[in-house]
Amino acid sequence: MLVLAYVAFISLGLPDGLLGVGWPSAAADFGVSTGALGLVTITMTVAYLLSSTSAGFVVERLGVGRLLALSTALACAGLVGYAVAPALGFMAAAAVLAGLGAGAIDSGLNAYAAEEFGPRHMNWLHAAFGVGATVGPLVMTAVLALGLSWRWGFAVVAVAQAVLAVAFMLTAGMWTRHHE
Repeated sequence: MLVLAYVAFISLGLPDGLLGVGWPSAAADFGVSTGALGLVTITMTVAYLLSSTSAGFVVERLGVGRLLALSTALACAGLVGYAVAPALGFMAAAAVLAGLGAGAIDSGLNAYAAEEFGPRHMNWLHAAFGVGATVGPLVMTAVLALGLSWRWGFAVVAVAQAVLAVAFMLTAGMWTRHHE
């Protein structure tokens, strides 16, 4: 479970820098100003806050493993939504899914890791998140440098999230708390 948690923290950091690097291209495609990114980020932030504050309730009902599987699938759906968005409004709607998924993953996985793995691993898990947050913008930069659409950057990271969601689904029953 610890190895999957490290992979999860890396994978969860990946989407964080994609919007910043890809937005100038997305804004040009949508015919909006770069300032329109505020609509996407505020929508995602509100969904994130709602989700993270209700994660404890969901964990009590579903368990940590199912929460992680469902939340990662939601985050993946949000990234797919970004990749196929025909307009700014659609991208803002996809941000709801991305925010709901990210908030619950962050809250659920952090609570589980703090209880099960201890402070030393918590520090390293957050460092792993930082690796993902560093690699994400590099993925988008590489996609754009190859002359591909910004949409491919979100698609690549969506695939990583999909693999993680499947891993959480397959291990859902193993994410039990031993310190209750």
